[in-house]
Amino acid sequence: MEEFKTKINANKLLVTIADSKFELFKANESIQFSFYSGDLHLKEVTSSILINSNNKIIPLFPYIEEKSEIRPIIVHFENQIGSGKNIVIKCMFKGDIDGDFIQIPCSMDFNFYSSFKFPLNTSKMYHFLSIQIKIDFIPQDLSDVRIYGFSPLYAKNMGHLKLFPDFNTFNPRNISFYSNGWQSWSINRLLKYDDKWPSCPVKIGRINMENQDQKLSGRYQSEWHSVITDMSSDSALVMGFITLKDQFSRILMDPIEEDGSVSWLCAYSQTDSIPILQLNSGLLKSEVLMLVLVNNPESYDVLAHICHFGGINEKIRPSPVVKSGWCSWYYYYTKVKELDIISNLEYFKKNKNLPIGLIQLDDGYQTWISDWGVDNNTFNEKFPHGLKWLVQKIHKAGFKAGLWVAPFFIADKSQLLSNHPDWILKNQDAKLINTAYNWGHKNYAMDLSQDEAIQHLNSLSQVIGHNWEFDFLKIDFIYASEALGAIYKNPNYSRAQILRRGVQAIRDGLGENKILLGCGAPLGPCVGLVDVMRIGTDTAAKWSPQEILFTKIGKLAMPSLKATLRSTIQRSYMHNTWFYNDPDCVVVRENRSKLTIDEILLQLTVFGLSGGQVLISDDENLVSKDRLKLLNKILPPGSSSPLDSTNSMPIPLNIFKESIPTIYSRTVETKFGKRYLTSLINWTKKNVSRTITLKKLIRYDDVSKLEPEQKFIIFDFWNEKSVGIYSLDEIIEEIIIPPRGCRYFSIIPIPLHVNTSPIFLSSTIHILQGYLEIKNIKENQQRIQIFLDLPGVHSGDLYFYLPNSCSLQSETNSIKISETNVGSIAKVHSFLSEEQIIELSFN
Repeated sequence: MEEFKTKINANKLLVTIADSKFELFKANESIQFSFYSGDLHLKEVTSSILINSNNKIIPLFPYIEEKSEIRPIIVHFENQIGSGKNIVIKCMFKGDIDGDFIQIPCSMDFNFYSSFKFPLNTSKMYHFLSIQIKIDFIPQDLSDVRIYGFSPLYAKNMGHLKLFPDFNTFNPRNISFYSNGWQSWSINRLLKYDDKWPSCPVKIGRINMENQDQKLSGRYQSEWHSVITDMSSDSALVMGFITLKDQFSRILMDPIEEDGSVSWLCAYSQTDSIPILQLNSGLLKSEVLMLVLVNNPESYDVLAHICHFGGINEKIRPSPVVKSGWCSWYYYYTKVKELDIISNLEYFKKNKNLPIGLIQLDDGYQTWISDWGVDNNTFNEKFPHGLKWLVQKIHKAGFKAGLWVAPFFIADKSQLLSNHPDWILKNQDAKLINTAYNWGHKNYAMDLSQDEAIQHLNSLSQVIGHNWEFDFLKIDFIYASEALGAIYKNPNYSRAQILRRGVQAIRDGLGENKILLGCGAPLGPCVGLVDVMRIGTDTAAKWSPQEILFTKIGKLAMPSLKATLRSTIQRSYMHNTWFYNDPDCVVVRENRSKLTIDEILLQLTVFGLSGGQVLISDDENLVSKDRLKLLNKILPPGSSSPLDSTNSMPIPLNIFKESIPTIYSRTVETKFGKRYLTSLINWTKKNVSRTITLKKLIRYDDVSKLEPEQKFIIFDFWNEKSVGIYSLDEIIEEIIIPPRGCRYFSIIPIPLHVNTSPIFLSSTIHILQGYLEIKNIKENQQRIQIFLDLPGVHSGDLYFYLPNSCSLQSETNSIKISETNVGSIAKVHSFLSEEQIIELSFN
């Protein structure tokens, strides 16, 4: 087992484990630290407390007394994540603020991890470092000081970042910065050397999508976590905050200098300029920052683990019971009627082929935004029987019932505004803050620092969950209460705490056994409260309308399939680490849709690989049988986890090199063995030809465990044919990918020993190709029994490769054998409405 080695003298502490080391040292009496992993390092950086003085941000830096020795407290620690060495140093954060010398007694708290309570599904054991600043006590003479935030990592024209093996070959243009958006609808971006983080030029867009007040900024910025990658070597600095509930947290950076010097790198958590004497207990310390240096192409896996640490700390909720359903929004929108819900309910009662568990009513039932009917049980004329009656109908049919609400809005002309005008958020000029212009009118935000407003939210969700008996509640537009520039009645809460107060009130009122979905939500503080989270913008029955106007000029992601798929891929690492991912609804219809068949197949592939929630949103009575058969291939969803090496989370393999990832891969373990499921994506409107080596289509950790002589058969799922047999380093030539579509492959290892039995290639019953539907197999020298079962009614084919002139017969199912470019392929048809056993015999 690896052990720590510790050295200390008057000016430096050195802690080493394996090829990683941590240094804490004095530099001109100030405290700095360095972190190394093999040939990579982040060195000679520091921490700071950020003071807001007349709208200027001034850093205070950590010092120990002049001529004093560095004397950290070093102990073994064990927490709910893992164990290692805890290093604490007492210090004074000092600085000159407009001519006044300020000092705050603090502790710098470092955890250097040597082990974890669960395996890291990576090619090696990485040693993570976490950093936190804690205020020990506040001198009373600092009453006028306002804390803007804490920066556990701060480097301004200091420090050095090495993510490359040789300085002689380093090119700063090879550095990329992964930017995570603030809320559900905010775009994730890969920023390269010439890029700049694109702020929306329109104020209402900034209020909606951004956590940015420009007092502290950089060329690149990200919320909660980031990955800084050297694209030539695939090495990276991965960092993220692993406590999330009290402060929004951000990472800022400017391009690295030619010699690796850092001009600007800052990871900080926001206390929103609250006066220091008014800081509550959650704001007397920074959120905990974790970082790790990675020397191979698995930074995405490492990022998922950092998110999982945050999920553990904030007590991520278990996966919800209901993972698929139907939603009214993307066909009926606000015109939905009670009769529409009943019509689709009747369809699902009669057609059990689509295995869904939820019927969700979205926007369109209320008399006005903010007036949801909880006080007077009154709804618009389209819902004459009310919502409790509707829930009873849904429950009687055997489904869970879901409802949409935008709880933090107080809309103009609403009854809630008339009754409680004092609940509206205002700015410092006492003007109402319009947080969205939707439904043709202004929507103000609720001041969630007020206990009466919190009680209102609690009562709202109690009525929905207990009086009306809904099982599932979607809360939307919940960014509104955190609008920048808002003046809260109770000024002692940070914006992150304001958000959490509101969501906590809804969770408490709804109850622990109900499903809560967040949407339009700043992500971090919702962890541990919501079961499901929308992780992208709204979808649409069209690819990307007015993309130049909104995405490139307005810097906004407007409702479109392209934006939805992009976010689903990029934020796969959040699934089952922070919450259960909601990629938004699936649309497959032909009427009232501009989607091509290739776009629909891409949608099904991405949603199916992602493992997140699947909600359908068509008028199912009008969907053709062919489209329903396609849709059925992603039902039920096959969830994923970064902690399960046999059913890995899907990974965009080139996410830190390409602006929009084009390779999306997931490893699954079927009863026939491991399969690598990979989609090659074309985001353009023309055919694209790809030439690529096979090993570029498989996770790095999986490749590292394979023998060099291993060969694979590649099977094309949607085209139902073999592509060829390849070794890891062989090039697959001219893969033609249709416009706004994909090629979706199963990559199947061929046994290294001489094999005379059939090799299972794929099942077209479900998108995960045998992972869900094949429950067991029994095999002897000349016979295979395959046990199939899957909720709903499905049909499809099982494909087998027949080596060495092997023949295959079945007395239970029809078989068709064809000669292909790799040899004989057998297709075994299955109609699956209940548990089925396929019996095959072979010579």
